[in-house]
Amino acid sequence: MTEAHLTPPVLDRVRAGALAWSRSHGDPHPTRARVVATTRDAATRLLHPCGVRSLDEPCYFVVLEGHRPRPGAEVAARATDG
Repeated sequence: MTEAHLTPPVLDRVRAGALAWSRSHGDPHPTRARVVATTRDAATRLLHPCGVRSLDEPCYFVVLEGHRPRPGAEVAARATDG
């Protein structure tokens, strides 16, 4: 798979999945998104450089920037409010 596979319909599906993930993690409007056509193994080696490997299947690696709340921040705020 190459960058040529990132056609508008594919980008629409990747965008929809990334936005759904972002919303489910507290950020309905990420400020920036980047996507790269790669393999699971290459993405795994990038994230876990200590020799972790995965299948060499094609995938899209997506990086979102935005304002996701810190995990547990809502619970901590409620605890201090009352």
